[in-house]
Amino acid sequence: TSGVAVSSDGNCVYGTGEQDNAVAVFSRSLIDGSLTFVGTAAVDSPQSVVISPDSLHVYVIGTDGTTAGAVHVFSRTPPACALSFVEEESGDGNGLGKAPEALAITGDGAHVYVAGSFFDGGDTQGAVIVLSRNAGTGALTFVERQVDGVGGVADLGPTLSAITARLDQTVYVTSRGDSSLVVFDRDAGTGELTFLESQRDGGGNDGLKGANAVVVDPTNEYVYVVGR
Repeated sequence: TSGVAVSSDGNCVYGTGEQDNAVAVFSRSLIDGSLTFVGTAAVDSPQSVVISPDSLHVYVIGTDGTTAGAVHVFSRTPPACALSFVEEESGDGNGLGKAPEALAITGDGAHVYVAGSFFDGGDTQGAVIVLSRNAGTGALTFVERQVDGVGGVADLGPTLSAITARLDQTVYVTSRGDSSLVVFDRDAGTGELTFLESQRDGGGNDGLKGANAVVVDPTNEYVYVVGR
């Protein structure tokens, strides 16, 4: 299992099973937290899972059944946990990259961000793909791609974890390849990103080597990163 998410109503838990090409679905007891297996939803090589703030849609990154990345969109009807397939979003003509690894959804539910490796002209580069979300259907639409080395973006090597701040103004991405934390400003209307800065391992930034996870504290004052 490489990813797990709990619905905001606390009733359901979803876990990705990469080797089984499936998302495991569990109902959760609100009394003691115990889980009861409900079933599975098919996803090729699932890596990460997030749930929309309204708990109506579940998003899972995996592949399209070949080698290309895709976001699998499912709907659910609370409090039921079972998933119904909506669509598979592979991005624009250039796709979501060959190895999408991390997934985040904004607190307002308007946009979804995918981070991973993007194959471009023979080179493998880190990239963040921006998708807009239809709140009614859950369907996604490609907005833009931020690629390492393009438009001033720096230190965005192969990425592992992406998360948006609770205020929905900033997107943080860790790059284990560049041992860095990359910071983007977010346009709340379009979801588009603007590179702000990067913090890289070395000097005063000890501990970012192989950075592979990032969270923002509830007060939005501090960002915590895990590295090797």
